[in-house]
Parts: sequence; C-alpha cells; structure tokens
Amino acid sequence: MERTPTGIKGLDDMLDGGLIPNSNILLCGPPGSGKTNFGLNFLYMGAEKYGERGLYLSLEQSKESIIQNAKLVFPSFNWDAHIGKDIIIESPGHQGATRIPAILKEKIEGADIKRVFIDSITVMKLFSHDVAEYRAALFELLEFIKPLNCTTILSSETSYSDREKAEFSVEEFVVDGVIILYTIPKGELRYRGLEILKMRGIDHKMKLVPFKIAPSGIIVYPVESVFWVSEKK
Repeated sequence: MERTPTGIKGLDDMLDGGLIPNSNILLCGPPGSGKTNFGLNFLYMGAEKYGERGLYLSLEQSKESIIQNAKLVFPSFNWDAHIGKDIIIESPGHQGATRIPAILKEKIEGADIKRVFIDSITVMKLFSHDVAEYRAALFELLEFIKPLNCTTILSSETSYSDREKAEFSVEEFVVDGVIILYTIPKGELRYRGLEILKMRGIDHKMKLVPFKIAPSGIIVYPVESVFWVSEKK
C-alpha cells in the first residue's frame, strides 16, 4: 500500500513505512511534549526529502515565533530554503478557529499542498458551547479535509502526562489515526515517550517507546524502553 513517510527517524518503521496518504492524524500530548516540533519536522522532511509542499496553520503562535522556534530547535535544517516557498505558515490566531475550512481552501486549492499541520484544534473548544457542538464542528472539519488530498496532522492538548492517566475524548474516535506524546516523570526527571494508539489500515507497532528532539530532527527508538536515554547526537 502507498505510504506518506513522516521522515521522522524510527517512526516510519513503527508505521510499516509511513502514514496512509490523505489520512487525518491526531497528535496529542500535554504542554511541552513536542507536538509543535513534531509538526515542523513532518513538514520539513516532506519538503526537503519527498518534494511535498506543506501548510502550517497555527491558531496559537505568531508566524515569527514559529519560524524562530523552528530554527532554534532544528538548526541543522535549511529552513530558509523552504519557508515561504514549499512550507507555508499561516497564523490567524484564536479567531481563526472558526475559519479553518475557509483558510484551508484558500491556501490549498491550486497550490499542490500535500501535508498539513493544524496547531491546535483544542482552540476550537473555546468557540463551542458544549461537547455536542464541538463534535459537530470537528466532524465538519474532517469532512472538509477529506477531498483536499492532503495528509493532515491535527495537534490537541491533553491534561495527562502518562498512559495511566489517559482519558480519551471525541477527537480520538473520529480521526484515522492517533499518536500520543508523553512526558513521563521518574524521580527528578521527565522522559519523552511516544505511542501509536490507533492507525486505520496500518499494521503499526503497539508499544510505548522513547524519543528525543535532536538538532538534526526527532529520533524515535522503536526497540528501546521508555526510560532508556540515548547519548547519541
């Protein structure tokens, strides 16, 4: 089956080659778990390695702060060669939560965009009166995304930092796949962990594994335990 590789070291091995093209994937985790950096890595590798144009739609950060963060976290990436060309960054702020379909249509149609990162759909809850309204808005967004022929990652904030405290909501049930990032406490330290909770149509690895955010990109360690800390650069 055709795949859209994430380009993230170790993750595509867990995904049997990558994501299914045109799928919508929920990337969830607590603050500081690496969701924004994951999205940046996904878009950059799409442009740099696979020749796929990407769109970053931020409902939280300014365009300037996103670019600054990208260059600080991944200094070995050639961002200047891609930002504004095959990586488009749009930052409509919180008010953009009600205009996501319109923004996507404007930026994607005729632009040959193949990868989309939306950060984050949690903001949509601020404009919903209750769970039913939020669920309807999310369904509407996913139905709108389907015919755009893009592989889309939607980030979402969670309040838990480890598996034992995980509580799932409507988002996890309506998307094609779910990847969870954890910051797991042990003693005085926190360890980064990743788990593929759900991935329709893919025989994915079902294991909690460690990952790290390195200057050269995110590295996932599919065969290691979560409390294993690599000193490799």
